[in-house]
Amino acid sequence: MSSPYWVVAVPNRKDPDHTRASLKDVTEAKGLSHNFAFKIPSMKVGTLDQLMTLSDELSKHDTMVGQVAKRIEKAFQEIWKTEPQEGEAKDSKERTTKAPELKVGDRSTGDYLEDFKWNNVRYPSTRATLRALIDTIVKDATKADNEMRKQVSEYNEVRNTVAAIDKKEQGSLLVKSLGQFVPKQHMVETPHLSTLMVVVAKKQLEEFKSVYSKLDVELYAREDANEAKAVHIDEGVNKLASDMKRATVSDTQPMEDDGSADAERRKLELEMKQDAERRAKEEAEAKEALRKAEEHRKKKERSCPNVVPQSAIVLTEDADYALVRVVVMKKGVETFKLACRERKYTVREFKYDPDADKTIAAQRETLDKHRKKLWTYLVMWCKTNFTEIFAAWVHLKAMRVFVESVLRFGLPVNFCATLVLPTKGSDRKLRTALQKQYGYLASANLTQALDASEVDLSGLGADFYPYVYLSINLQD
Repeated sequence: MSSPYWVVAVPNRKDPDHTRASLKDVTEAKGLSHNFAFKIPSMKVGTLDQLMTLSDELSKHDTMVGQVAKRIEKAFQEIWKTEPQEGEAKDSKERTTKAPELKVGDRSTGDYLEDFKWNNVRYPSTRATLRALIDTIVKDATKADNEMRKQVSEYNEVRNTVAAIDKKEQGSLLVKSLGQFVPKQHMVETPHLSTLMVVVAKKQLEEFKSVYSKLDVELYAREDANEAKAVHIDEGVNKLASDMKRATVSDTQPMEDDGSADAERRKLELEMKQDAERRAKEEAEAKEALRKAEEHRKKKERSCPNVVPQSAIVLTEDADYALVRVVVMKKGVETFKLACRERKYTVREFKYDPDADKTIAAQRETLDKHRKKLWTYLVMWCKTNFTEIFAAWVHLKAMRVFVESVLRFGLPVNFCATLVLPTKGSDRKLRTALQKQYGYLASANLTQALDASEVDLSGLGADFYPYVYLSINLQD
């Protein structure tokens, strides 16, 4: 991994060539770095307050635009790996062909940076203000970021849909399409009969064959037993309540005939009450008899299986499961499904359609073509927009160096910027050489670290250098 580039800006002593030559003598000539001219045109300065505001904003915009460029690069690398390249197997899980390096036009990012030239057509430094140029770059980067997210999302959605179809077709009988395994002659559909497709684990297949025809009867028997138990409990509760009620009411004593009108009235009321209770009891007994008759009828009906005997046919098997066709009375379909769930048999929803597999294949082919089209578009989009955004990012870096140099060294504008690439392991020595060469630029009040409330003119926050310094890291 290469070291980050440094942009170093200092005031000119004579002219830019002389300034760069002096820097070269203490850095590149001693094997500490490779130096390149980083030419920045003069721009519309504006007021000091405007420059102070831009300096603060540029730091945030620098980070944002750089992140957009790297997100485009990362998206390109991830998208590239989703399609097999020449010489790779189509079903390979990992691509061996590395994604090509994204370039700026026809140059690598390093070559573009080392030979940086301001694009005055895209960013007219003499006609447009710094604010206008910055706003243009931020607007373009935001637009590209949103467009990239949209395009990647659409591609991934189509790709995931194709993958889901493939996974389903390559999966077990629990998920794959069943049409290819079900001949038309095995489908029985009448006003009273229905055909079900049951997926059974192969280790349970023999068990299923022995019990499938009576699964619903067994389920009914368990339900009846539970219902009888509940009725028995209810009857016990009702009897207990009745006994408790009788215990709280004193026995009716024979009334003495005192010959009074009140005694006759009470006697008549008692007879009427007893008559009403007798009729209520007779009515309850009649209802209970009807209930038991209906229950007997249902039990007799439910004791007959709804599954057609010997209708189970094994249509196909895979490594773990078997697909079994079963014919069931329509009225017993839901009960049979419930009984199957209790025993871990899976009833697949299935409707016979001779063209279903062709439809799925056509859908898959259409989606696959769309996926490849989106992939091609995304690859080209990333290449084109990376060029635009990376170039914009470097221009934004140049604007930041310009603003900080003017704030540091004052007007008129007279500074020289150099791109410095430290050699491996030489960062500390290079920093020491720069300090010796440009230490005189630091005034007494700037030799200490900047206070957090002060404007950052160094590019490294509290780490202050007598020269303007910015880092350009091309790696993630």
